[in-house]
Amino acid sequence: MDRIIGEIPGKGKKQLLIAIAAMHGNEPAGIAATERVLDILRAKQDQFKGRFIAIKGNVKASNTKRRYLKQDLNRIWTDDNIAFANSLTDFEDYPEHEELLEIHGLIANKLKDGYDEVTIIDLHTTSANGGVFIACNDEEIHKNLVRRLHVPVILNLAKDLEGTAMQYYWDMGHLAFAFEGGNHYNPESVNNMESALWLCLEYMGMINRRHFSNIEFHDRRLIKSTEGLPHFCLLVHHHPISTEDEFVMKPGYVNFQHVTKGEVLAIDRNGEIRCPQNGRILMPLYQPQGTDGYFLVEELN
Repeated sequence: MDRIIGEIPGKGKKQLLIAIAAMHGNEPAGIAATERVLDILRAKQDQFKGRFIAIKGNVKASNTKRRYLKQDLNRIWTDDNIAFANSLTDFEDYPEHEELLEIHGLIANKLKDGYDEVTIIDLHTTSANGGVFIACNDEEIHKNLVRRLHVPVILNLAKDLEGTAMQYYWDMGHLAFAFEGGNHYNPESVNNMESALWLCLEYMGMINRRHFSNIEFHDRRLIKSTEGLPHFCLLVHHHPISTEDEFVMKPGYVNFQHVTKGEVLAIDRNGEIRCPQNGRILMPLYQPQGTDGYFLVEELN
């Protein structure tokens, strides 16, 4: 498959940054963001350390502009699913397992080269407007990096979502996080992802702002894009759904919007769905595919 967007080897091989774009096929902004970064790094490769590689996630779904074909690729990252994928000889009914096998194998081969520092950033967008944020593990090694990116952090979101790539690589001991850049179709989402990648590269010591004068610009851009948003949040409620639920979100909600207990957020075949408590809504579903209706988070002091 057309999996690798680009790869830049620099001096030495101490650091490795892997960016996964379009893990969901209807989220192409990450591809555009990584291409921008790759273009600049190629022109200044002599000033670059380590290795940066950008890869596509769900290639087949991207070609059809659908979130996924049969299963959500970002919900099957488990050892059992990898073993099952290895046992298959025909992937017609399991296209996402073929994608999983290729991505896992590609990353495993890169990790064999041996690096002192490895970071994996999974680039996403949402169907709702507003709200750039990060989902990461509640450990200092993760929080030290994501603080550098200036955007809100949801510390326990991935624990509620089984089978995500970032959870898989956390469990392997790597620094990994998901970066949500904004709405699927907003050009600013590409900008936000591009800025996050540059700040990651600098944080890891792969570039120096003496040679890359754009770093201050990317600092300011992410700060501006998150004005008024909380710094750290915890997930307090998740409303999972299935196709049979006939779930429909009420229009107009944006990420991090305040909602109140008892507020009607959506309807399904059983009637109104009311907000169970006060909080901020996150990722309200405004697309035909998906198994998450919405999330509620609360700000940490």
